[in-house]
Amino acid sequence: MLGLKFDRETESGRASQLCKRLMKEKILVILDDIWGRLDLEAVGIPLGDNWVHHKEQMVPLKMAGNSIEDPNKVSEIKGCKVLLTSRNQDVLYNQMDTQKKFEIGVLLEQGAWNLFKKMVGDCIEDPDLQPTAIEVAKTCACLPIAIVTITKALKNKSLLVWKDALQQLHRSNPTNIMGMHADVYSSLELSYI
Repeated sequence: MLGLKFDRETESGRASQLCKRLMKEKILVILDDIWGRLDLEAVGIPLGDNWVHHKEQMVPLKMAGNSIEDPNKVSEIKGCKVLLTSRNQDVLYNQMDTQKKFEIGVLLEQGAWNLFKKMVGDCIEDPDLQPTAIEVAKTCACLPIAIVTITKALKNKSLLVWKDALQQLHRSNPTNIMGMHADVYSSLELSYI
């Protein structure tokens, strides 16, 4: 997408390469499902500061201090936007200090069931399977990630497999994973069994 090949060996060198590339045009950078603070500047994502060439790298002006090689090469970053997603609001609100926040809730029950049926396919019409499928769908708690994960794992499987999956979902117990909803954990766990 970026047409970028990292040829620098150091992390700061690769960060500088990325920064130079991101400065060339308007780009949306999406960082999905972050679990903790991430120093965007350290990985080369410019955040609107003035940037300069310093020791053959692009660095924020505030980091270059008084040793700017070419004061004429100071450039204002325009157009680079960063979209962060996380299951943990604390990461976004406090650790990453996001400017705008858009909270996305769970699906409505009917919408969740429609997604479940769409993802699992025609097997949902089997009258023997449907009661178990409904129970499995309820364990997804209207969470899209849980629905998609579970349905991919169970699509076109036998009733016995569905019943076994339901038992595993009920037994699953997440162990202190910050920001991880118990239903998401159990559906992800099932997908790896």
